[in-house]
Amino acid sequence: MNTTNTLTLDVVTPEAVAVSRQVPMVVIPGMEGDFGVLPGHSPLISAIRPGIIKLYDAQGAVSGRFLVTGGFAEVTPERCTILATEIFDFASTSRKDLEKRLETVKLLHTKAKNEREKLLAETEAEVVEKALGIFISELDSHH
Repeated sequence: MNTTNTLTLDVVTPEAVAVSRQVPMVVIPGMEGDFGVLPGHSPLISAIRPGIIKLYDAQGAVSGRFLVTGGFAEVTPERCTILATEIFDFASTSRKDLEKRLETVKLLHTKAKNEREKLLAETEAEVVEKALGIFISELDSHH
């Protein structure tokens, strides 16, 4: 069992390691609802839905917020690894960035050469639209 006050959080996308740090707690948007992970957590694997990953500092305040579009989380007593489809840091992402991403996905749909490409673009557009809605809602709740 982990006796330290932090756990290692790694968030990995297909492109890179997006986040790697020690945190006292992280809250993840699981498919069955949000769940918190503290050092010493029981082993767990969960699919994650589009939502907000919140990192907490030692005083219990939110120290980082990331919009994730989906993926999986693996939790051990010492570590939490999130394999994310896409992740956007609230500190460096704007509503305009996500709106531009949505435009790009919709353009891919119009340029699709076959039904498979159209379906993939439609699915991605739905995820990005949902993520944009979550992002806007999260920004509104902090202003």
